[in-house]
Amino acid sequence: MTLPSFLMVARPRWHVIYALPRMEAVAQGQLDRQGFEVFFPRMWQAWRRALRIETIRAFMFPRYGFARLDPDRRRWRSINSTLGVPGTVMARERPQPVPHGEWKRWWPPRPTTASLSSTAA
Repeated sequence: MTLPSFLMVARPRWHVIYALPRMEAVAQGQLDRQGFEVFFPRMWQAWRRALRIETIRAFMFPRYGFARLDPDRRRWRSINSTLGVPGTVMARERPQPVPHGEWKRWWPPRPTTASLSSTAA
């Protein structure tokens, strides 16, 4: 299996960004417009709604996404003032990169099923 280009390890590395509740799509659009390569992983999920089961695309990590950047070469602080993004995961005043190989634990996404237990009427 070949990996998508966004998972290849190279400089610049992937960093974790934090989004406001239900604003992941807005944050992704705003960061795309600024020229950042952004990734909010999604997966198919089954949900019970109005007595029927629907399959929806849900965010794999609600409120968290990834942005590829090189803090030494690019102005990254604009991410923190982007609509829908309160900040990035930081360490010592700098964005914290995702550890090498960490993505292997969650890629490729596996389908999950939300709790579909029936409720007593």
